[in-house]
Amino acid sequence: MMSPFRSLYQGVRNKTDKRVFRRRFDYDAQDKGHQILCEGIFDCYITFLAIESSEAIPVLLRGGAGYRHFSAVVKARPGRELKGQVRAYCKNDDSEESLLQRSVRRSMKFKKSLIEQDVSRN
Repeated sequence: MMSPFRSLYQGVRNKTDKRVFRRRFDYDAQDKGHQILCEGIFDCYITFLAIESSEAIPVLLRGGAGYRHFSAVVKARPGRELKGQVRAYCKNDDSEESLLQRSVRRSMKFKKSLIEQDVSRN
């Protein structure tokens, strides 16, 4: 019996996201089957995680989109090949502006506009 789940996707990927993890695998069929463990710890939050395989069963153990880490297992039944890849993406640092930086920039603009209004009234 084949598994209905061959790929697992979590999160939303944008064009500006940066790939921080990719592991490809291509193993021939074995009598015992296959099992691959993929783990990653990053200094950014994962926005998109893709676990893709041809005939195997992907399992996300912990972490994933919204976390800084993930652990995934890809299992193939006996007599099946294990072929696919695991990818993780984070927001690109160039396009990402932290909430603190954004709030500071807005407060500076607001203060500047208040000062300009004061000067124009006097």
